[in-house]
Amino acid sequence: MDFYNVFMYAVYIIVGVGAVIWAVKKVFRWSENNHSPITEHTVEVMDKQTQSRTSKYHPSRTGYKAEIAYYLILKTEDGKKKRYAVPMLDFDKAVVGKKGVLKLQGTRFFSFERGEEFVSYE
Repeated sequence: MDFYNVFMYAVYIIVGVGAVIWAVKKVFRWSENNHSPITEHTVEVMDKQTQSRTSKYHPSRTGYKAEIAYYLILKTEDGKKKRYAVPMLDFDKAVVGKKGVLKLQGTRFFSFERGEEFVSYE
């Protein structure tokens, strides 16, 4: 065996082991989140972002499918900022510069509720 073949086998083994470790970590995180209680955190909405994604094939007439991903950048009371992928309804509730309640299950986004100043008595 020459050096090139040994090198390529080593690369395949390293990539394979890395993929297995990554998958195991994802499964453990998923399981940990599922068994975690839902916690509430007071946060301030720093920014709202959208990202368009287009898939190359979809069985529609155009052959393309457009999707929009919604993100909130939230700052916790201890000053840490974090970006969360959120459903459109939670995205619409958020107002930049205002406070609200972030609910997490472990590290997973659960929901966002606006602060008390938005209560409507119609």
